[in-house]
Amino acid sequence: MGQSYIALLDALFTDKSFDMVYQDVVPRESTENGYNLTLKLDIKGYTRLQTINSMTDDEFAQYWTQYEQLINNMPQDLKNYTDISVVAFDQNDDIISVDMNSKIGSMTSINENVSYYKQNAILKIAKFDGEITEPQWVTDYLAEQQ
Repeated sequence: MGQSYIALLDALFTDKSFDMVYQDVVPRESTENGYNLTLKLDIKGYTRLQTINSMTDDEFAQYWTQYEQLINNMPQDLKNYTDISVVAFDQNDDIISVDMNSKIGSMTSINENVSYYKQNAILKIAKFDGEITEPQWVTDYLAEQQ
């Protein structure tokens, strides 16, 4: 079910994600440089975000019906884990950073045996104002190709 962080980031801000993934309340906090929006997910939202580009709504509904049975047996402290993304904007409404703090209750299933565990991941993306230059190895490689 997992997908790369790049694919996950691609799905983060789509209209479909806001319709189906995030909790309805998105707190806004004023900051010195602009404001932050906090996007929260529960287990179902996180699972949908992981599958949003690979499953239709009907496929996910069917998948979730089966997956939810396993989640019902999950320890309560894992059910309460949530995924939080804080998106920082400047005063011009431009995104300057995204901090994802993913704390999700997960499970592995081997035949009839299911084990539960906490899955923690932190991903930080920040705007870069410096100059990006071509690495020397690329310059050398391109010179060899001519």
